[in-house]
Amino acid sequence: MTLDLFTLSEGAYNHNGHLTIVSTIDFINSESFPYQMPSLGIAVRMEFLATEQGKHLMVIQCTDEFGNKSLDMNVDMDVPEAEHNTIVCLASNVNGVQFQHPGIYTFTVNVDNQEYGKCKLNLIKKS
Repeated sequence: MTLDLFTLSEGAYNHNGHLTIVSTIDFINSESFPYQMPSLGIAVRMEFLATEQGKHLMVIQCTDEFGNKSLDMNVDMDVPEAEHNTIVCLASNVNGVQFQHPGIYTFTVNVDNQEYGKCKLNLIKKS
């Protein structure tokens, strides 16, 4: 497996295997905390080898610098049998993710208990 894309956005959509990503983000300014994000788009594109067909578990988590989780999302995948590699696209829009304090939040994507990528989101308190 290889991770081709992992990004955070204002919106992510999968239209027949084609990802549409609206306004990627890596920071958020907020006047107060905790901050609840109305909608957070998550886009993932992975390539599975022909020998990696079958069931897989993708886990996307968000943790702060203290290890506290803001998001814990499990996605069951069933990669079909194919002669060639298979591309799997995931687009999810999560409502109401809450960030307790300013700081760096790390999003990770794991498949079958192996980490494949990270995204960082910096929550900044406006002064």
